[in-house]
Amino acid sequence: AAIVARWAGLAYAGIPIAIALVVYVRSIGLALYALFPSALDQRGPLGMVRAFLCYLLAAPVIAAVAVTGLILRSGSAAFTVGIASTLLLAYLLLLFAAWRIEGSGAAFARAETLAG
Repeated sequence: AAIVARWAGLAYAGIPIAIALVVYVRSIGLALYALFPSALDQRGPLGMVRAFLCYLLAAPVIAAVAVTGLILRSGSAAFTVGIASTLLLAYLLLLFAAWRIEGSGAAFARAETLAG
């Protein structure tokens, strides 16, 4: 929409947002895989838990952006806090996933072979 309206600044602002969101969503997926490694768990009640956790993990970023925007009344500050908090949480989720998988790599591989 920004390209059609010829708002280049808005179009360029979308690039870091898209990159941060992709990194964050991928890190959420990896953290959830570290919690529930079996592919069989993707349906049923555990699938609902995974979906709930995806939404729950989006809440801190939304809250940080909303609070920053309301307190500072600055879109650029909210934008910066949103990108920074997204990347920080992605990093923390990657550390969590690495910690979970580190000592039990064989158990994760076994869970995948049982599912397939």
